[in-house]
Amino acid sequence: HLFAYGGVFPLTVLVLNRLLLWAGSPVPVLVLNVWSFVMSQCSTHFLWSFHIKGMALELYHFPCWLMSIIRVTCAPLHFCRLSDAALEGPARQRALELRQLAGICESLVK
Repeated sequence: HLFAYGGVFPLTVLVLNRLLLWAGSPVPVLVLNVWSFVMSQCSTHFLWSFHIKGMALELYHFPCWLMSIIRVTCAPLHFCRLSDAALEGPARQRALELRQLAGICESLVK
């Protein structure tokens, strides 16, 4: 966090300030802000796609308050895929895979 707050964010502000002074118009700064927002949303979308596919069991067992925060802030495009009903099938599949890796018989679980 120290690098992000002490290094990246102030440098971004300085670059935007220099761009504004160089261009003499706020249009390039606005375009850069919109572009960075779109890139951030795209990377977040792909990151959560990976999490939903690979960690369905863990997401299924997250507390309700945490899942509601994730649904609204982190992955609004995946809102439907992060519901309990949508995660139940992949979570059961992942649990079965983990049981097979651990060598636990299915008959012992039930």
